[in-house]
Amino acid sequence: MRHVAANKTLAEVIGLRGLVRVAITASMALVAVTCGGGGGDHVGGDGRPTLKLTAIEISFDEEEITLTADTETTIEFDNQDQGLPHNFAIYEDESAATVIFQGDIVEGPDTVLYAFTAPDAGTYFFRCDVHPTQMTGTVVVE
Repeated sequence: MRHVAANKTLAEVIGLRGLVRVAITASMALVAVTCGGGGGDHVGGDGRPTLKLTAIEISFDEEEITLTADTETTIEFDNQDQGLPHNFAIYEDESAATVIFQGDIVEGPDTVLYAFTAPDAGTYFFRCDVHPTQMTGTVVVE
């Protein structure tokens, strides 16, 4: 076991390389926590479950998203397509005859928050209403 004198600095104890490794690891952890991942669930500042969904190159970054039944939910919708309109809408099925939730259309690049109550448990269909055959996916509600 190695003993460390109380008056040495961290750089003196672990060396400059070790200090750089600690700084890089801490930075990467901070980026992972603050940025999250596409489609990743987290709890927003208002306590609601928040899901991030991105529209890029006329497609969604997720083909399936999972929500908790009957829970206030927020979708952070990031439209990265310059000059192209997109939205996020949930329907009962692929016929899109029964709307569960329909977000406003947003011209990119822009990010909006869609807040709604998730439906009952089941499987639903989501799409961009502007590109209904290109941008689609499945919502699983548990």
